[in-house]
Amino acid sequence: MSLELQELRDKIKSARNLLGVVETMRGLAAVNIRRAEAVAARSAAYARTVHLALHAALSAMEGRSGRDGEAEARVEGAAGRVYERAARPGAARIARRGLGAAALRTPARTATTGASGLAAAAGGPSRTAAAGTLGRTAAAGTPGREPAPRSAGWTGDTVALLITTDMGLCGQFNERIAGYALALMRRHPETTFRWVVVGMRGWERLRDAEAETVELLNAPGSVEAVGNAVAEAFVALSRHYAGDGGGRLLVVHNRQDDRHIFAPTHRQLAPFEPERWLTWPEDEGPWRTPPQTSPPPEQMLPFLLREQLHIDLFQAFIQSFAAENAARLSSMRNATDNIEELLAELEASYRRERQDVITNELMELLGGVEAVTAHERADRGSAF
Repeated sequence: MSLELQELRDKIKSARNLLGVVETMRGLAAVNIRRAEAVAARSAAYARTVHLALHAALSAMEGRSGRDGEAEARVEGAAGRVYERAARPGAARIARRGLGAAALRTPARTATTGASGLAAAAGGPSRTAAAGTLGRTAAAGTPGREPAPRSAGWTGDTVALLITTDMGLCGQFNERIAGYALALMRRHPETTFRWVVVGMRGWERLRDAEAETVELLNAPGSVEAVGNAVAEAFVALSRHYAGDGGGRLLVVHNRQDDRHIFAPTHRQLAPFEPERWLTWPEDEGPWRTPPQTSPPPEQMLPFLLREQLHIDLFQAFIQSFAAENAARLSSMRNATDNIEELLAELEASYRRERQDVITNELMELLGGVEAVTAHERADRGSAF
């Protein structure tokens, strides 16, 4: 066998092995997408319950005070207590309790109304991080385009959570979300951005752009790891955000998009906006009897806001995880097509080379036969 033929055979073997790896990654990405969507769907009921609980609490506060600004003032005061609790020692351990795979083990709960629904929503943070959904909770922006701010400019410092990946092989996933984050900074030069970054890929890009990065967190590698990532992000944000109403808290991430596979977006986590929860949820029937809150809504509000913050963070992480795997699935499809095209070319070259080798061997064999025949004829002629 010629050296060229052996080299082609080795290349074909390597290409087939690589195709097997790519097919495995492609299947894993598809499974991760389905699991992320399933977790988000099972979390939607809890997210709706918290929304209804906040709606009931804020409506009760406005109804008793008779002043339209009462809810907003109460929310601002409660928001500070949310981050104050998060900054206490042991907050990370408390936030992680019951997170992770709880949403995978527990079937979806129907959103409840009345006092029982409020009591469920006001429970401790141990039931928090499994709550989230890919598309049910209202976002503060549209994918791929930054929403217009509510005021003429952003005041105070802005602490932003950027969700990227530790792994590659997902196309322009990290480049696009990092570019979106930098564009957000350029659009609001009146505020100072401090970035808590999830994933080494985004950290490197912001560092190269000389953005102020204050903390690096590990990106979740599975659906089960999303809960712990949410808890770590919540505690990290509490270390850098004052929660006194003097700045903003954002989360910047990718989400799935039907037209472009994924698209960057961002959501404002703080200051909290009461009108978001005073709006009645879509497809939710009216209450026959207004719920009675016990304890009073003023006492429940910090717990409910903490639940809502966890839901928003969980939604951002699960959206980013699904978008990352959608991008990886698309990249693996392109890689599969390229490898199959390369294999076809290599196999065609191998067949041509092998045919040339066989032809040359036959020609050499025929040449030898003709030489022997001619020699035998010459010997017989000389004998006569």
